[in-house]
Formats: sequence, structure tokens, C-alpha cells
Amino acid sequence: MNSSVKDTANDAAASTRNAIRDTADSMSTAAGNTIKSAGEASSEQLEKMEKLVRANPLAAAGIAAGVGFMIAMLARR
Repeated sequence: MNSSVKDTANDAAASTRNAIRDTADSMSTAAGNTIKSAGEASSEQLEKMEKLVRANPLAAAGIAAGVGFMIAMLARR
């Protein structure tokens, strides 16, 4: 009787380990896909930004100066 309880417990533990492993693998794959997707999206946005800056260099310089001024004002406080 003791042996069957032990076997049942071992089977349950193995099943739980496998379920945890499968879940961890799925989560890892999903996280990898999300990171890849975010990287692609950020690359696309960077390319768009570069095109806008090249098309409107004076506006980009003005925006950069304004942001720099705001940061400087906040840093003084």
C-alpha cells in the first residue's frame, strides 16, 4: 500500500513538473515574440523620426532646443 501511494505521489509530481515546464516554455516564447515585436516597432519609429528630421532640420533643431531648455529649467529646481 505504501508503494502505491509513493508511486501516485511521484506521478503527480512528475505531471506537475511537466506542466510547469510547458508553461515556462510558453511564457518564454511569448516574451521573446513580444521583445522582437517591440524591437521592430521601435526600429520603424526611429526610421520615421530620422526621415522627419532630415526633411525638417530647422524644426527639429528648434524642438531639440526647446526640450533642452525645459530640461535645464527642471534641473535647476
